[in-house]
Amino acid sequence: MTSIYLSSDNPRWIPKTEADLQAAVDGGLFEESHHLDLKKAPNSKGDNKELARDLSSFAVDGGTLIIGVQENKESLTFELAPQPLNGLPEKIEQVARTIPDPPLAILTEEISAAADDGTGYLIVHIPASPVAPHMVDNRYFGRGDKTKYQMGDAEVVSLHARRRNTEADTLALLRKEMDEDPLRDVGAQSHLFLVARPTAGRRDMCLSITGAQDWNMRLHTLVRRVHENRFWHSFRAAATLRSCCGYSAVIPGRSWWRVSCGAEMLTVRAMTEADVPAVSAIRVTGWQTAYAGIVPQPYLDEMTVEVDVQQRRRHFERSNEGTTNLVAVDALGRVVGWACLGRFRGNSTSTAMGELYALYVQPSLIGSGIGRMLLDAVHAHAQADGFSLMLLWVLTDNTRARHFYERAGYIADGAVQAYDYDGVSVPKFVTGAPCRKRTE
Repeated sequence: MTSIYLSSDNPRWIPKTEADLQAAVDGGLFEESHHLDLKKAPNSKGDNKELARDLSSFAVDGGTLIIGVQENKESLTFELAPQPLNGLPEKIEQVARTIPDPPLAILTEEISAAADDGTGYLIVHIPASPVAPHMVDNRYFGRGDKTKYQMGDAEVVSLHARRRNTEADTLALLRKEMDEDPLRDVGAQSHLFLVARPTAGRRDMCLSITGAQDWNMRLHTLVRRVHENRFWHSFRAAATLRSCCGYSAVIPGRSWWRVSCGAEMLTVRAMTEADVPAVSAIRVTGWQTAYAGIVPQPYLDEMTVEVDVQQRRRHFERSNEGTTNLVAVDALGRVVGWACLGRFRGNSTSTAMGELYALYVQPSLIGSGIGRMLLDAVHAHAQADGFSLMLLWVLTDNTRARHFYERAGYIADGAVQAYDYDGVSVPKFVTGAPCRKRTE
């Protein structure tokens, strides 16, 4: 089981039974902190959104959510409140994968209640995410010392910049090690390259030393143990690394194993039914981001991933051979973009005219080249299907999308059509481009 960080004095607590949880309650070990929160199971749609915000707030530095332990507001203490476990892990994982943007990867562990009545507790581990911060309802969330908060623009920009710099540094190190591979010319073997860096220490990891009255004795003991540790002498260049999956490994400091999760490692493939939840999440957040201020806000607010999943499944099941759904997938197998094309649905009887029905990219990754990669794949599929011209409808006020398609060679043909959203007429126009592979 994965350990839980309670405090600097209890950094690796591993509960296995209800008795362990009760002992922690009795011992006063539970305290909501930067890395720990305690909740009841979500019961409503609003609870799901709140849960998504909690999960997203932990994703910056990592943390744990314990479901089934709640706070007694009167006594200001915690108490056990076993929750029905049937379907609970699946529900929590669905929330993590469909509401936050980008989707979250979590780990769950069940602890059954001693009553053996189908209730118990769910430990939800949220590893530090390599693509944090994560957004819920177009807002980014982080976590303070006790609770979550909505991030300001400066903090979001700083985290995105740090992520981009990390990706660039990783790719540079990767290329360097590949060039210096001593076995690159030895046989027809495959080589795995891994790049990793030490994880940042927890902010209170030295508090028990610096804040205690006998801090000098504790520090002396710590130094003595380090010097006595033969393993440390043998591998003093080793670094304890935390992977994006949340576990640790000790790796020698000089190694030519490297791994890269950079944005360049993307593939476009045919969409499957298993991709529907991820596609719906991208479509809904794409609408709410791109059409804010264009489509009436109440219409956008009513859009939910859950409803879209149902609609998308029906569309996917009814789609015939004339419709092609494509998804862009990153190096970790996560869907980050979606496009759909087929025969032009206008009045023309020409069989050489295709239509791009939809193209959406995860909002946080817009501008990274995923959209153009998808569009190139759309043109290649359209060409293979016999289309010589591709058309699409664009909202007149969607300036960003218009510029995107204009740069790709699309030209407006003058046709305009109004669409009604909650009684408000929103104009669209047709733009088209010949199907050809990108050559620049």
